[in-house]
Amino acid sequence: MRNLNNDKIQWRHRKPHLCYDDAYEFGKNIIELFYESMNELPKRVVIHKRTYFTEEEKQGIIDSISDNNKIESIDLIEINFEDNIKYTSSKIVEGKACVDGFSVSRGSCILLNSKEALLWAHGVVPSVRNPNFSFYPGGRYIPKPLRIIKHYGVGSLEQIANEILGLTKMNWNSLNMYSQLPATICSSNDIARIGKLIDSNSKHEYDYRYFI
Repeated sequence: MRNLNNDKIQWRHRKPHLCYDDAYEFGKNIIELFYESMNELPKRVVIHKRTYFTEEEKQGIIDSISDNNKIESIDLIEINFEDNIKYTSSKIVEGKACVDGFSVSRGSCILLNSKEALLWAHGVVPSVRNPNFSFYPGGRYIPKPLRIIKHYGVGSLEQIANEILGLTKMNWNSLNMYSQLPATICSSNDIARIGKLIDSNSKHEYDYRYFI
């Protein structure tokens, strides 16, 4: 039975979080939407978000998805920019390490502990003209890494980082080589931005495709 008294957004440190019941329903919706699209159940569910997972959110999502024994694993991942760290790359010249003058290569990953890592989704890539040359898209500032925090799951941070990198190349409406955040985060950010432009009292429904 659904607890209506618990059906509300919880704000912690000015960040919204779901109660247990809403998190449970969210997990159920994931399974239903996947089944409607693919006509089968997923073997693994990965959820990305910008805020940390509260115990209520984790338990609600885990309980709802674990109800189906065909789903083998769940990973709950927090993704944010790490504002306090900026690195540049180095190179060896005449046996000595010195500053390279370029940012860290895209795809670089530093393991902080068993649940956290820094991932450079934005950085130097090989030049298409000469693979021995470096190219930094934009090239105006030192890029910030993404801080990846695994709140729950058995997926390795290497696997999770590779998946995030792949999801930064999903925006086919852009001429950019990649985005700095995965499509899972970029899309939700865009939806939130568009939602703010729509009158909350409006009775009209809008197809999201009209805004992209």
